[in-house]
Amino acid sequence: MRILSVNTKGGFFGGIENTLYRMALLFQEQGWENIGLFETETDQTSAFYTPFRQVWLMDDISLYDLRQKIKDVDVVIVHKITQPRLFDYLLDHYPVIVMVHDHDYYCPRKYKYFPFIHTDCKRPFHPVYCSLCSGMLNRGEGKIPFKPISVFKNYRMLSRLKKAYRVVILSEFMRQNLILNQIPPNRILKIHPFIEQQKVLPNKKKGLTELLFIGQIIPAKGVDLLVEMMPFLRNACHLTIVGAGIQIPQISKLIEKYELKSVITLAGWVKDPGEYYKKADIVILPSRWQEPFGLAGVEAFSYGIPVVASDVGGIHEWLIDSCNGIRVPANDVKALASAVDTLIDQPDLLRQFGQNGRDSVGKIYSKEKFLEQFKIILEGINA
Repeated sequence: MRILSVNTKGGFFGGIENTLYRMALLFQEQGWENIGLFETETDQTSAFYTPFRQVWLMDDISLYDLRQKIKDVDVVIVHKITQPRLFDYLLDHYPVIVMVHDHDYYCPRKYKYFPFIHTDCKRPFHPVYCSLCSGMLNRGEGKIPFKPISVFKNYRMLSRLKKAYRVVILSEFMRQNLILNQIPPNRILKIHPFIEQQKVLPNKKKGLTELLFIGQIIPAKGVDLLVEMMPFLRNACHLTIVGAGIQIPQISKLIEKYELKSVITLAGWVKDPGEYYKKADIVILPSRWQEPFGLAGVEAFSYGIPVVASDVGGIHEWLIDSCNGIRVPANDVKALASAVDTLIDQPDLLRQFGQNGRDSVGKIYSKEKFLEQFKIILEGINA
């Protein structure tokens, strides 16, 4: 079995790239051959490329040359793609499985919530309406903080998504978004992500309660809410923020404003956040946007850590309120603080929630279950 994995970025960057890498390792364990095709590279490529026999960059190769190099591929897995001509070629020549990790296909702003008022958008993609909502600009990194949006490109990419052999999603929430945007329901398949369960739980040192956030530092993730939450806590805590993104300067200013340098650590981007999970008592996901899933929360469960998170998007499918954590309304700083204090005040409850989350990883989010469902897709291709 030769599998071509396609993504915008080659190298570690965010949750999509981590998922792609873990899938490539799993395929390698099965004796399958991995080939990577990426639009650009990040700075973290060396370990990322280890499961791949070959890697190609679209910056270095023409579409004509690519036809010769990947002609004997059995299946293509598209994680994220921005080039319509490349997408067309893959759809015309191979069975294509599209992993829809986020809202990019049907939301030009990517986050599926309205700017300024920060409320959820429940509308399907529409060129005119989405043009007005986005203002034809989106925030980006680099010297120019805003980049133009091509709504017509969204329209073209969404139409191509309908031609995929299968569209794989992680949550029922994402299924409904795709159906709303007229993706045929019989082509949509939900497969739970897989997480490596930690065999031995770390021994936590006594002291300040350790709070942890892991993710991109962007407005949609609500990291500013975490900083604003800290003064409302009744219990002494230390917060570690792991990740990189365009909002870091704003977060640094907020930390200075509230004089919280002694209790908040900005750790930056890390390749392996495992050491931070091992030290954490509570993981917090204060998202504003409609999270397609929220993988960092299930990763926390694998370490026996309870989660406090905004009740948005697909989070409610794995975060069972008062079972493995606490859900709170989005944008509610005081509710976040109250949930954290509740867990600290009741250490037995905190441990039980963490154990309940850990149990779910072995039952629902195992490699075996993921591979079993993925093989069903492949068997359909070969039938």
